[in-house]
Amino acid sequence: MASVASSQNLENLPDLSGRGDWPAYVPSSKLEAALNRASQKAMQYEYQMKELEVKLSESLSNFRAIDSLIQESYNGIQRNTRRAERACQTQVPHINGELDESLQVLTELDDTLPTIQSQLAKLTSSGFSSWERIVHIDID
Repeated sequence: MASVASSQNLENLPDLSGRGDWPAYVPSSKLEAALNRASQKAMQYEYQMKELEVKLSESLSNFRAIDSLIQESYNGIQRNTRRAERACQTQVPHINGELDESLQVLTELDDTLPTIQSQLAKLTSSGFSSWERIVHIDID
């Protein structure tokens, strides 16, 4: 800062600032230039702050949209989990009962199948006319 006051007559002035390294007088053109630079920097910072504010606002909006989608997905997962648990508690026992019943029917059919096969073999070996008679008898 001492280089600002480089003229001979400024060096001879008494120090009124209370500090030895600052001159008491600074030309107005230098003050205007410094003020202009400070003003430009302030405008630049203000513009950067506005840009940052716009970016933050956009990011906040995007965050809210994403948060809403995540919340909606989470709620859907919870709803489907409750449905699956309810199905496990009610439908699975019902299905197991149906399967047990079907297994019993299949076991009975397996037991009677050899008898039915032997009866069918006898009917087919005796000829078609006998088969026709049996069918007509059952229908009547």
